[in-house]
Amino acid sequence: MSSNEQLEWKIVETSWNKKTLGKDETLFTLANGHLGLRGDFDEPGPAFHRGTYINGFFEKEPIVYGEIAYGYAENHETILNLPDPKVVRLYINQTEFRLDTAQVLAYRRYLDMKAGLLVREVEAVLSKGRRILLKSRRLVSLNRDTIGALEYQCTLLESPDNQPVDIRLECPLEALASNRKAEKDPRVGSKFSRHPYRMSALNADAQRAELVLETHNSALAAAVLLHHEILPQRKLQASHRIMEHSVLHSWEGKLEPGSSCTLYKYFSYTMGQAGHEEVLQQQNAQALDTAVQAGFATLAQEQYEYLRDFWSRADIQIGGDPGIQQAIRFNIFHILQSSGRRGKTSIAAKGLTGEGYEGHFFWDTEIYVCPLFTYTQPEIARNLLEYRYAILDKARQRARTMAEAGALFPWRTIDGEETSAYYPAGTAQYHINADIVYAMEKYCQASGDRAFLFHQAAEVAAETARLWLSLGHYGSDGRFRIDCVTGPDEYTALVNNNTFTNVMARNNLHFALNTLRLMQSEASRDYAALTGRLGLQAEELSQWERAANSMYVPFDKKTGIYPQDDSFMQKEPWPFNTTPRDKYPLLLHFHPLVIYRHQVLKQPDLVLAQFLLSEQFSLAEKIRNYRFYEKLTTGDSSLSHCIQSIMAAEIGESEKAYSYFLKTVRMDLDDVHGNSQDGIHTAAMAGSWLSVIYGFAGFRDRARPGSDVAYSFNPRLPAQWNRLVFSLSIKGKILKVDMGRHAVQYSLFDAPVETGPADPDELHAKEDGVRPEGFTFLHRNQRLTLYSGDSVTISLKPVLRAVIFDLDGVITDTARLHFAAWKRLADEQGWSFNEKLNESLKGVSRLESLEIIITHNKVSLTHEEKHALAERKNGYYNELLSDLGPEDILPGIQDLLLELGKRGIKRIIASASKNAPKIINQLTMGPIPGTYFDDIVDPASVCCGKPDPELFLRAAELAGACPEDCIGIEDAQAGIDGIKAAGMKAIGVGQNLKGADYRVKQTGDINLVLLEQVLYSGGIREKD
Repeated sequence: MSSNEQLEWKIVETSWNKKTLGKDETLFTLANGHLGLRGDFDEPGPAFHRGTYINGFFEKEPIVYGEIAYGYAENHETILNLPDPKVVRLYINQTEFRLDTAQVLAYRRYLDMKAGLLVREVEAVLSKGRRILLKSRRLVSLNRDTIGALEYQCTLLESPDNQPVDIRLECPLEALASNRKAEKDPRVGSKFSRHPYRMSALNADAQRAELVLETHNSALAAAVLLHHEILPQRKLQASHRIMEHSVLHSWEGKLEPGSSCTLYKYFSYTMGQAGHEEVLQQQNAQALDTAVQAGFATLAQEQYEYLRDFWSRADIQIGGDPGIQQAIRFNIFHILQSSGRRGKTSIAAKGLTGEGYEGHFFWDTEIYVCPLFTYTQPEIARNLLEYRYAILDKARQRARTMAEAGALFPWRTIDGEETSAYYPAGTAQYHINADIVYAMEKYCQASGDRAFLFHQAAEVAAETARLWLSLGHYGSDGRFRIDCVTGPDEYTALVNNNTFTNVMARNNLHFALNTLRLMQSEASRDYAALTGRLGLQAEELSQWERAANSMYVPFDKKTGIYPQDDSFMQKEPWPFNTTPRDKYPLLLHFHPLVIYRHQVLKQPDLVLAQFLLSEQFSLAEKIRNYRFYEKLTTGDSSLSHCIQSIMAAEIGESEKAYSYFLKTVRMDLDDVHGNSQDGIHTAAMAGSWLSVIYGFAGFRDRARPGSDVAYSFNPRLPAQWNRLVFSLSIKGKILKVDMGRHAVQYSLFDAPVETGPADPDELHAKEDGVRPEGFTFLHRNQRLTLYSGDSVTISLKPVLRAVIFDLDGVITDTARLHFAAWKRLADEQGWSFNEKLNESLKGVSRLESLEIIITHNKVSLTHEEKHALAERKNGYYNELLSDLGPEDILPGIQDLLLELGKRGIKRIIASASKNAPKIINQLTMGPIPGTYFDDIVDPASVCCGKPDPELFLRAAELAGACPEDCIGIEDAQAGIDGIKAAGMKAIGVGQNLKGADYRVKQTGDINLVLLEQVLYSGGIREKD
């Protein structure tokens, strides 16, 4: 698909392929958020599906149900394919030129993402050796949202005997274009019983053609106006003809060898409510007049300048992989093209590139797309969020239909009406409310846009908060529960207490509460106006607070897993091993009930919650849950891969992070899901931006518990790259981040005015000569504050900040005491127990050790019996501890601990033993903190013992260190596994410890020099 020439800024095609026409038409689409033109050829054929779309122009059609119930969605809404303005028919000596019949000598087509142009050059030989060169340039203006233009040039390169040829150019405008028909795939095709619109006006003159169209049911009208110019005018005879449903403009004459003729087409597409057609026609005429007067060259220059400004803020530079660089720019470019900018439309799932999902708007916009614009083009983010406010009244109506208070936003829609015919995976996804509020919260925080916060965001937050209070209920345990909902995972439907829904609803309630309380103190007039308009009572805020604080969040204490919902953990896992690859996606091969009764995910659900609300989950929980749910996730949704990439990066699984990233970043360029012909995957495209910024740059925009800093970075540059550069717009500033392999540079600049409302306090500070407030953020655990013009470079090399010690076998050897205590208990019970079995107990908690012993002996005990026996063993062990003393400290450990203390390196004990404090005192190494140790992890403070990483991650937290800056020392395999799972370097004491970065035979071999060498090195080595 791509050539090497200017690979990073162009998508280049050097030959056309009939088999990939559909995909290529999608990739080469040009759009501006209002008008979209599929990338079909200028000539009528060959083509997969010629498409022209206006964002928000659609037709309704009643949904036909075999059986229907109250509250079902009533209408389909489908974006309409409109009359095609691009078509040029070329005849040379009465023979029509077509790519599929001509002898093509050279072919090149490319999408120029810097210029915003689609360019094509074709050299072909026609009959009797006549050789022509065709050049065309196409644009959809990013400055003038109704305008598009085409430049089409034909040059006669060679002709027998140097004779001229007859040339004829025709430009038809057909009134009645058609959508693709519905297929077995529910994601594709229209369902109209008749043509969805009618022609109400058709006009033409020598240069122009005009159409006015009206829908039957949606009460919309669209006006189309085309203007044609031909150069050189004097050599070609122009004519036009009006027919019943079309207009044909044509030009014919002679073309001399070496000469050219050039056709320019300018067009304008407007839409509005039916009954206002004259206004639409006037708007078209005015817009087209100014475009024609400007000319194609000026329009192209405007396009270049717009994109120059856009890329200055939105570009991501990747060093080391031109193919990925090209792909990320391609994705960002298409997201820009797809985004509505009028405050009345949003981003369709397929953008303006095709009719997949009928042109509907989903939650994709708020969760996947909005962050890109929030941090690069805040004005576009605001426009997208204004669309949700524009349909708030319909959301209120939907809530009434669903017997709820407040507002319920539609799962899929164009004009605000719920159009999902399948309610288990549609209306039941109540989380759409919280997703919208989440995006508004993020935008308001990053932009500082108080006007939007106190008006649109506050009203939406209040009405959605009302919905949650109405939808949920308090259980007998006093916790707030939300029943019969569907989360993001559409392979699990109609469940109670979907964890994603509950935690996002809680966030929604908190945001509504905090916003209205802020208004009470800082915008009392706005607060009074809002509460008066909504009839909002003061006690409602208290009710929101109680519900949020009482929200039930499913959690399995035994496994440390957050169940996706109340029933998920009880279901049978999907039989992945016996499901052939050709049976994916599952939704096309299995009845929904078959899928719903299994543990299987279409896309991340709980794992998505752990990304969006990152501050509410520990790193250990993220690791544990990612690994549990990953093996159950099919990735059948294109929304899946980017979230898995982000979370894999956060938990240190860099290879998986990059593998998932590759699936999302080139999803359409490489047609990963085999359906790019239906349109781009806008969410996946935006997801590639999320993967880079939130994944590899480790960006987070929510304050950690106990911190007042909202923004942080934890860079993890992929091994395949040598550089990553991007910028973020935050509160009127531009933060530029330049990551290399060994260092990262943060630089702060003043942003252009249009990137967001200025902070009035900062303006006053400048006037008074006071230094404006700086921008504070975290680099890993390091707090940084920059002012405009500042730059700071920080090394990414690890620094030894903490050493985490196991107790048994590292500080002292109590294994013999444990063995004796377990042996005594086993003998009393008549169980088999020996040294070999004892080895498997190392690093394992008391109850888990008992489980291993009774499993070995095939004994069944009650919960009470287990606890009683574990306590008896602990009593025996404590009796033996009385003989422990300083002489039992293992060789070299005291000197190592003292040296680490002198260097300011934290020394933390991470032991599964609840007796650790007593043992330390027996060894005369206390108190803690003190001479030898800075802190100790309380085993009761962690959910899961070794080999789970939680114990070691908790130790790193106590040390105030990142896992990358820690080394763990262990003598048990479970401990080594836990250290590595925590993302730390591991030193193993003893033999046969798999995965350790370095192994020593005894503790006396460990010193500070060795620790630093291990931290900076990789691979497993062993002390001789």
